[in-house]
Order: sequence, then structure tokens, then C-alpha cells
Amino acid sequence: MSVKPVAIQLTFAYRSAGLLWAARATCIFAMASMFIEAEEDSDLPVSIVPMVMTLAWIAVELRHLPDALEAVRLVRGCTATLPLDDSSKERVAKRLTEFDLILASQILNFTAEELQHVVRLPDVLRGLGLQQSRNSLIYALGHEAELRREGSIPQEETPESVAELFTLLASQPASSNLHGPVIFNEADSQCLVSRVLGIRVAVFHPCSDALVLAAEAVIGSVEAFFATAIESGAAAHTENFTISLQDSSEVLAPDFTINTDEMTAIVRWPTGLLPATFARQAEVQKMLIGLAAEIFAATCYVEDMRKTLEHLFGNEAVLDRISMVVVVGNSRQRVYKEGLSKLSDWTQMAISEFTLELSRPVITHRLLDTFEDQESRSTVGKRSAPFPTSDHRDLGVRSVIDVHLWSQAGWSGTAFTHWGPSYPPGVALMFKHEDAARKIFARWRERLGTVDKQDEIYMAILRGVSVDHPAHYRVLITSRLSNDEGETSGKTFMMASRMQTMHAETDVNLSRFLDIYRQSRAYLLLPAIFNGGAEPKFIPELAILKRELSVKNAIDVTEHDVEVMALGAEEYRRRFGTSGPSNRS
Repeated sequence: MSVKPVAIQLTFAYRSAGLLWAARATCIFAMASMFIEAEEDSDLPVSIVPMVMTLAWIAVELRHLPDALEAVRLVRGCTATLPLDDSSKERVAKRLTEFDLILASQILNFTAEELQHVVRLPDVLRGLGLQQSRNSLIYALGHEAELRREGSIPQEETPESVAELFTLLASQPASSNLHGPVIFNEADSQCLVSRVLGIRVAVFHPCSDALVLAAEAVIGSVEAFFATAIESGAAAHTENFTISLQDSSEVLAPDFTINTDEMTAIVRWPTGLLPATFARQAEVQKMLIGLAAEIFAATCYVEDMRKTLEHLFGNEAVLDRISMVVVVGNSRQRVYKEGLSKLSDWTQMAISEFTLELSRPVITHRLLDTFEDQESRSTVGKRSAPFPTSDHRDLGVRSVIDVHLWSQAGWSGTAFTHWGPSYPPGVALMFKHEDAARKIFARWRERLGTVDKQDEIYMAILRGVSVDHPAHYRVLITSRLSNDEGETSGKTFMMASRMQTMHAETDVNLSRFLDIYRQSRAYLLLPAIFNGGAEPKFIPELAILKRELSVKNAIDVTEHDVEVMALGAEEYRRRFGTSGPSNRS
């Protein structure tokens, strides 16, 4: 099979999986192949039109505004010059009308800062035939009077009816799950965003030409590497991973460092190096594969990490896919005669400008009623693999557990304490290593504050876990996930957890704590250090006030309770007849 059909197939496979940066790269690669063939045959195939239209849809999903505008211009140019029949032209026109409505919906959801970038764009949108997008932008900027003056809004329409119309347009499903910040490829810096296996991956970078292309290569390579992760049974335990690109005149080749405690990576990029530079492609590709592999190892759980990575490294298809991502700048050069697009390439052509008015309308995104097939709804909190989806956007991660820090801290048990009637009781998580324990609670306090108001830390005590030892109990710590959250999002969620069985000789301490808790309806969660001495060392200055605590008997746990994770595989199998949820603790 030739490269072009592979690229076309990958484009649609990546897009259906929600891996939009990888889809963008392979789509541009396929388009470039068509242009190369056209240079040889002196004939551009009509099949270029659906590919460019696909790129336009990918661009609007990514909120990549310069890409979207370029794709629309190319679609219109191809439609006007290629031998399309009337029905094909009609289909293209219909698709462009749909595209216009989607782009208009997104523009109505631009922030004030994003709107400030596009004050010169109305002329451009009108020139591209995107009339609804142009009207929506003028309205969002606060110039309803101009739309009335020119007749785009009939004079008989009331301000209330106009506001309702634009609110409904802004609230369309296409704008309900925005991929990331709007991309302009200018200003000082920007952020590219992806979601792989439910992990939000953000790439921050300066907006030099080399680093824009480098950032696209980084995020596309991560997507390409993670593309088959669902089939490999990988489960993510991290909500976010951040990559920062730094321009460096001190490195000869791109390199990176990863901090698994912080879930961050720093990529140092040689000044001015374009990723697709032919003589440097091998070293660039090697670095990108290494970066993607280490991110995978840091953020995901698989039964055998070494075997999984060896399989991915040995898969030539993965290497070929990443090579298509690396050369996206060269591919774009073939199609558009330039390696990247910037918003300023468009706005400099405008002859008028609309100011961003202080009195602009406040457009509130409204949740519209939608029909939902109850049988197709994703299961809340489902943890088993393989997952019932191939779309990475259908996966979510909820994790209050910093897996690597917990491994370092060495959680060894739980203790109860009380400072008198003026204070709620305390639940102390006992760790072996103080530095890591302090970091765990410092992160919680940074995220939640001193009070866990939404009870994001789900803490459960499971009693009756041993017939032979009635006083034994199990403590489970994971993330709170409501049924409403899972049902309305339609996602399958992965949640990291930690649990500890307490081999208490009697239930006196636990019962005393529960009695005080029932009276105060609150407790303090705090770290303690215990290295086998007589008493643990409590660290109350890092305490977090909590109110919700789940206390259940093991016999009362149902298959759908969060506490089912704490039963253990054997007990789960005995009671429910299956292998049970995959426990990623």
C-alpha cells in the first residue's frame, strides 16, 4: 500500500479517536502527497476537496483559527477550478454552511482576550463567505447596531430575541466541550491541548516559527504514541500532564527532562531548528518517541510496562506515524507554500476594524435538551479494560492520588486523634517518609484549600473485611465521582486509588472516632510520620477539613459502590460472579 492511502486512513482513524493533532498532521501529509502527484501529472485530483474539508473540520475542532481560514479558502478555490459536477458542488456548499455555523458558535464563546485578537477579522470572514461567523463576531464584539444598520439584523427584531438567537447558537453541542485555547500562532506564547486516555496534555511554547512547529510535533507524537494504548489495556492515573518548550542556544539536539512528582516535562529545543530539517529528522524523531514513551510510563498503568513499551518501540507502524507528524511543516509547505499559518497573515488584509466594546453582550452558554439513548450511555466510574470506546475524548481521569509521590511516601496505616471538644476528630494517614508525605498534602491544599468543600477526596472505611478478625477494617482513598457527572458527560472514568487494611485487635479506637465524628459531622485529614516508634508524629499544620466519610460493612457493598474496589478480586468474584473491576491502586 502506498503512503497516501495510509495517511488518509490514519487521518480518519485519528479523528474518530479524538486524536486531532495527529489527524491534522496525517491529513496535511495526504494533501501534500496529492499535490506532489499533481506536479507530476499536471492534474490535481478532485479527491483533494474532501481532504481539505476534513482539515477544515479538524482545525475548527482544535480551534486553530489560521488553519481553518486557510482550509476554507483552499476548498473554495478547488471547488471553483476543479471539474466537480453540480451535485458535488452542492455537497461542498452545504458542508461549508455547516462549517460556518460551527465556527460562529465557537466565536460566540471566545473570551475577551481572544476577541481582542480578532477585531480585524470580520472583513476576512465575509471575504471567505463565512457570513454567520462574521455576524457572530461583530455581535460578540458589541456592535449589534452595525448589524441592524446594514440589515443583517431586521429592525423589527427586539434586542431580547436577538440575544436569544445568539445564545442558542453559542450553546450548540459543538461548543460544549472546547478542545483548548484558540490558536493564533502569534503573541509571545500559547498552549496546545490534547486529551489522551483521559489525560489532559498541555504543551506551552513561545510563538517563534521553530517552536510552533516543534510544539505541533510534540503533541502530535504523544497522540500517535498513545493511539493504540486503549487496545493495550492501559489505564491512566493522572489528570494532567504539562510540557514546556524552551528555546535554547546551549543544546545541539533537542532533549527533555521529566518530573514525575509534578507530572511535567521540559523540552529544550535548539534555537531555530525546524523539526522537519532533513538531516536532523532522525534525532528529532528519536527524542519525540522517548518523550512520549516516558510520559506513557509516568501517567499510565499496564500489567507489564516493560513488555508494553518494547512492543510499542518495536512497532514500525508507530515509528512511521510519528515520522508523518515530524514533517508536518514540510507537508504544509507543499500545500500552502509556507510551513505554518498565523492570524496576522489574514488580519493584515482587512480594511476595517471593530473595537471590543465594554458594553458588549454577555453570552451565557446554556445546556440544551438533547435526546440520549439510555442503552448507549457510558458506565460511570468503569475501570475495566479494554474500554467500551475507541475515542480518547470519551475517557476521563479523576485522581487525587499522585501515584509516584504515594509510592515514595510509603503509606503504612491510619491513626485517629482528637484535640478536645473544640475541634473535630482527626484521621491521620501514616507515612514512612516525611518529605513525600508533606508534598502529598501540600498538593491537596493547593488544589482544594484548607477545606475540601466539594469532598473531592473520597474517603471510605470498610468494616467486616475478615470473618476471622472482626476488628479488621480497610481504608480506601480515591476521587469523588458523582453519578450525575458520569451520566451527563457520557464518559468512562478512570480513578486512581489507595487502600490499606488495618489489622486492629479491637474496634475501640475506630468506634470512638466514629462516635465523635457523628457528633461533629466533620473531621480533619492530616499526615503523620510513623517509622516503627512508640507514637506517630502528627503534622496538623497540613490538615484539611472534611465532612463526608463513607462507613460501610463489607457485606452491604453493592457492585456499583465505589467501595467495591476495596473488596478484593477474590471476594468480588465470589459475590458477583465476575473478575471484577480492575484495581489500579
